[in-house]
Amino acid sequence: MKEAAFLNHISYPVLLQYITQKICHDLATPVGAIRLGLEHMEATDLTPLLMESIDNATTRIDVFRTLFSTSLETIDSQRVSKLLQAYMKSKNITFESSGHTTPLGARLMLGLGIVACEALPRGGRVQVDFDTLSLACEGPIVHIPYQHLDRESLLQENLHFKSGIVLYHILYLAEQEHLAIESCQEADALLLTFKSMQEIA
Repeated sequence: MKEAAFLNHISYPVLLQYITQKICHDLATPVGAIRLGLEHMEATDLTPLLMESIDNATTRIDVFRTLFSTSLETIDSQRVSKLLQAYMKSKNITFESSGHTTPLGARLMLGLGIVACEALPRGGRVQVDFDTLSLACEGPIVHIPYQHLDRESLLQENLHFKSGIVLYHILYLAEQEHLAIESCQEADALLLTFKSMQEIA
């Protein structure tokens, strides 16, 4: 009875947060051990490539651990900026940021930054304004792979691991604050902004 009562009161997005936290925790230890082992081995021509791969894996673990964190105590604009800069570096994307926001706003922008990387398959530049909760993309190719960034439209598409981040995390958190994602795209630029649902309506 207690288990049934618990499942009735916990939402699937929150459950997903706990599961993701566990996965990130379990991955962090072996990745750290591999890094330590490489540092004590004799360097070869492959060492820089291996270290770069480990750095990328560590960054991704940190990003998703923060994105799906069950606590906002350690999340702020500065931390999110560093995570996005490291995450986008491996994707040949230059990152810039300005302003400050709440811990929840910072986490929303972290998720939006991951989505924005999908719009720049050949690299480019991303600028985040934490004050206005907006993100601008520029690059040789700029294309967001979703027609509409809202719950109903995403449910009608074929969900996959990328769109799942949008649906189960960004939109879930944004809706708790009565926010929605508004997109504006031109030939070589894309603007994504969190705005109040009343303002968009």
